[in-house]
Amino acid sequence: MKIKKILIFISDEGFGHTVRQRSLIKIILKNIKYCEVEVITSKKILLLKETFKNKIKYHHKHNLIETIKKKDGSIDKIKTKKMFHHWLKSKKKWINDMCKKYPNPDLIISDSVPQAFELAKKTNTKSINISHFTWNWFYKKHCKNTKSKDKVLYELDKSYNLADNFLILPLTPAEIIKKYKKKHKKINFVISDFDKVKKTKKKINCLIMDNGTKTLSVFIKKTIPYLKYIKNVNFFVGIKSYNQKIKKNIIDSKNIFPVNGLKKIHHTIPLADFVIARAGFNTITETLILKKPAIFFNEVDNEETSFNIKMLRKLKIISIIKSNEWGENIIKRINKFLTFELNSLTKKIKNENFLSNGANQATDFIVKDLRWQK
Repeated sequence: MKIKKILIFISDEGFGHTVRQRSLIKIILKNIKYCEVEVITSKKILLLKETFKNKIKYHHKHNLIETIKKKDGSIDKIKTKKMFHHWLKSKKKWINDMCKKYPNPDLIISDSVPQAFELAKKTNTKSINISHFTWNWFYKKHCKNTKSKDKVLYELDKSYNLADNFLILPLTPAEIIKKYKKKHKKINFVISDFDKVKKTKKKINCLIMDNGTKTLSVFIKKTIPYLKYIKNVNFFVGIKSYNQKIKKNIIDSKNIFPVNGLKKIHHTIPLADFVIARAGFNTITETLILKKPAIFFNEVDNEETSFNIKMLRKLKIISIIKSNEWGENIIKRINKFLTFELNSLTKKIKNENFLSNGANQATDFIVKDLRWQK
């Protein structure tokens, strides 16, 4: 039996793309016989190696697109647009390099690297995009030059149009679903495995999460000194990127507990009664599936997080924290949340039935569509 070669191209943006593909790889390795998986990405390869060790192969290569952030965590539109123009100039060489290294793959999967589908067409390989947004949608919202034909947008559209299939996750913008309606299939959320935990009921537990691109870092730093005054809540806060002064503030507090590393932060969600975080898709997925009420922060000028918040508002299962509610004002904001929002949000989210078998659905699609052996 021939070994099937599966290439998985993971966007270098944040944390969520890697988490979703990690979950998918686990199911693929478990359920598809005679396959070899190789991942192409850069920043999160160590995270994948922690999970899979030598069970899969790794190619350390940046996939050309990611957003650039300002010091306050908001998107730097000028530098981000330059990143897209760099993609346009670099993708031909990227594709040629990949063709030389992988002349005959059997399947290409991406979340959501557009030029991977050009590679698939050039190597006559079946391709699948698995995502809740696409970079052409993002670029059109943030960077498009409305006065003339935009070469970057044209090339992004062309790349995505070459994908054979789109597996669409929940909370995907309607424009994307409509654009690829002839190629798409909806699947459920894709989520990490979580350890079973025993939670103490002595106090309310709050997890304060930064994201993979450190959007909330500035706000969390100025908030930590004031958390000790909210004595009826235990706070779990990541400390990896903070200086010794901030770390000392945490260690000296009786109600703040340090969590070291982004992976451990995400695995602390089951302990929490509520979460404070950026409204990124991966964090939303985890809080919804684990039925944890959340206070979400909307990044300035980020259409993806704005859309995520809009969808959660429709479901009436969201609370918002504004830029001016961090720091000393966190005391008032959390007390208001505990008094007026926590109980009602907890009831609403527990009544929702969000499913997390998207990785299994994607694997079943691969087996059925390509007639591969399970």
